[in-house]
Amino acid sequence: MFDIWLPIAQQKMNVFLLCGFGLGVGFLSGFFGVGGGFIMTPLLMALGVPPSVAVGSGLAIMLGASLSGTVRHTQLGTVDFKLALLLLPGSFLGVQAGAILLNALKTTGSFHFNGGAINTAHFFLSLCFMALLFGVGISTLFESSPAPAASPDVHVTPPLALRMQGLRLPPYISLNGSGVDRFPFLFILVGGLLVGVMAGLLGVGGGILMLPFMMYFIGIKAHRAVGTSLCQICFTAAFGAVIHARLGNVDPILAIVVLAGSLVGARLGASTTSKVHSLHLRRYFALFSVAVGLVVGISFIRELFFRH
Repeated sequence: MFDIWLPIAQQKMNVFLLCGFGLGVGFLSGFFGVGGGFIMTPLLMALGVPPSVAVGSGLAIMLGASLSGTVRHTQLGTVDFKLALLLLPGSFLGVQAGAILLNALKTTGSFHFNGGAINTAHFFLSLCFMALLFGVGISTLFESSPAPAASPDVHVTPPLALRMQGLRLPPYISLNGSGVDRFPFLFILVGGLLVGVMAGLLGVGGGILMLPFMMYFIGIKAHRAVGTSLCQICFTAAFGAVIHARLGNVDPILAIVVLAGSLVGARLGASTTSKVHSLHLRRYFALFSVAVGLVVGISFIRELFFRH
């Protein structure tokens, strides 16, 4: 009775399930400063949505959620617009490269394993998600473990960020609003490029990589990194959604229904972030990344070995 037909995904889904799904993803998007694609895309795939449609539709949904979260973070004063704009050239190039790679994967069909056919794109994307989630989550968890005398209220620039800021590799940029006097511009371009590839290939806005990049490589405080990451995701998700729409990978009904819930959730998440200590925010981000990685891993193992 409450099922709706998704024309591009070619399946029915419960409208309340999709709205609730969007609400939860939107909250986490606003709270952690990620577009939500690292949660949304693998879970949509687990629900049976074709990988390419999950990626394309996820980017369209993230555009709305990140816009809502960015508005709230702007009101809170936690967005570095200069850094967000500097990341764009690399991001746009990376999005195109990732989308081309995904389109190539879509045409590879499937392979046989354990007596059944496994979709090649689904297999490859699942491996990428697990590597990304576990890698970022575990490394962030170790990096956010403070010295015994450290206080959650005190911002301590990570050692890696101090080394990066001290590199002699001109030209440099200054991010005075974020407390960074000098940083090599080349690494800003490379960071944007990597984030763009992840967006185009995996349907993630890049926050899962951008957040630790800003905190541990550049040395920005966690709250400002969250707001700036969301702002940058607005542009990356918009560009990626347009590219995937042209490739026929965006389901408009799926995107609209999930977006309705995520818009509300993103503002709630952004408001909640300001009430959490910076150190605790990094720990929550790490633990949640590992948790989603476990969900993807269980789904992956079940698909390979327990289909019958």
